Amino acid sequence: MISPAWIASTLTDLDIRCSERVLFKTNNSELWDQTGKVASDYVALTKDAAQLLVHRGVQAVGIDYLSVDLPDRSDFPVHHTLLDSRIAIIDGLNLRHVGAGEYFLICLPLRLADAEAVPARAMLLR
Repeated sequence: MISPAWIASTLTDLDIRCSERVLFKTNNSELWDQTGKVASDYVALTKDAAQLLVHRGVQAVGIDYLSVDLPDRSDFPVHHTLLDSRIAIIDGLNLRHVGAGEYFLICLPLRLADAEAVPARAMLLR
């Protein structure tokens, strides 16, 4: 099982090229089956992992649970690192039935005035 936090060293060997959208399917995908309960030990990114994604030129980062930040981080270092570099964050993805590979991502956020986050419909095409 992957530790609750992904650090940059975990991502270093991945072939992440400039202008990519990166979606992380982790052990979190299994958590969606736990109805009525929010997990507190889900997999998230660390600030150094976010900095590596910024350095690699990623444009959007998605993860298969509630947040790219760990639940005990009320200062949201990953959110700030990514958003300060104008990298979109897509939290709460259901990737249970998605295999590894390259996809075409369609993400249609709602336009809401004065919102710091908005719901979106996200779809992957092979």
